[in-house]
Amino acid sequence: MSKTLIKRDIAEAIDEAEKLATPDKIKPLVVAFLVWGVTVIDSFEGSPVIRPYHPWIDVDLKSWEILIELLALNWCLETESKEKNQSGFVIMPFKNFLRVIPAWKNPSLFATQLSAMKFGKFLQDLPENYFE
Repeated sequence: MSKTLIKRDIAEAIDEAEKLATPDKIKPLVVAFLVWGVTVIDSFEGSPVIRPYHPWIDVDLKSWEILIELLALNWCLETESKEKNQSGFVIMPFKNFLRVIPAWKNPSLFATQLSAMKFGKFLQDLPENYFE
């Protein structure tokens, strides 16, 4: 990566997530993205009745480098993940934004929400100098 990621104040990121009306079951990951400098546009925690069923987070195109850096981290315990070095999320490009979605095919809603919460907490807990 060409520049060092700078960790923002978590309280500011939580306030920004609140202004975006971020749903609770995706909030830890949205806050984590905001903490590390990703510009979040919108998010959805998933629903058993509304398509798409899985959670998603829309981010500004300018955040792609940071997003790739974060999603490439090896954060899962070996007992929880069959593949190492996978966040469990991928980037789906659109014309005016990027959408972060679960990487698994036909995942359960509960599993993707739980993964978003765990990955978000992992990213939030990284030390300020982690990317130096």
